[in-house]
Amino acid sequence: MTSNHEPVKDVLIQMDVHAILVEHLGLRDDDLIYYTLMLTKNLSRTTAQRMALKKCGGVSELVTLLRMLVTMPQKHQLIAELASNIGQLCNEEDIMMSMAEAKVVQRLIALYELSPENSRLRAKLMFALRQFCSGTSGESFRQEVGVLLPTVIEELGAVAVGKPFDSLTSDQTDCLVSAVLLLFTLSISPTLLEEMREQGFIDILLKLRFSPLKELDVTRERIVELWELLKGEEPK
Repeated sequence: MTSNHEPVKDVLIQMDVHAILVEHLGLRDDDLIYYTLMLTKNLSRTTAQRMALKKCGGVSELVTLLRMLVTMPQKHQLIAELASNIGQLCNEEDIMMSMAEAKVVQRLIALYELSPENSRLRAKLMFALRQFCSGTSGESFRQEVGVLLPTVIEELGAVAVGKPFDSLTSDQTDCLVSAVLLLFTLSISPTLLEEMREQGFIDILLKLRFSPLKELDVTRERIVELWELLKGEEPK
């Protein structure tokens, strides 16, 4: 209901629902936490909602949950929903910096390295990491996240030259889209852009330019701009 009806969100917020959600996150029941995270995501789409969650201690609770789940990487569904929440909260600079101080970026990287290839989990982890790299303080995070460049490029390359795109699942496609968007954000760094050239990403990108990814609104311009950057041209 909260996905499609703003009046429902308004009623829940008036009932101080964020405090209840934070309480649920601390109960350590996987099913309860999973659905709580889904609801929290729907109720943190605006600055006011995100700050209300922070005021209730929600950000600290999410960081604590992440710290716990790093030791249980097999809980893919929970981690994916948690990463989605973290990424959304990064739209607030002060929340993003407080999470960074709590070593959230390092934990997200560790979970990415343990996650299955071309999975929904990897897609959500890349979304969260991209959010850290996109802020005004993004340069320091871009260098940190850049450790994943070889893995992300290799995974994109394996799909570009192997499995037909029309045989991919929606989760696999989402992962590829997230990879393109993350690489575009990392390309802001001249050193990481040069590393992409050294990794042979331009050859992979050539194939992606003629793949269905080029037809998706979310990746169309990014693929073109990445191509121009790697070729040493100014993006149009």
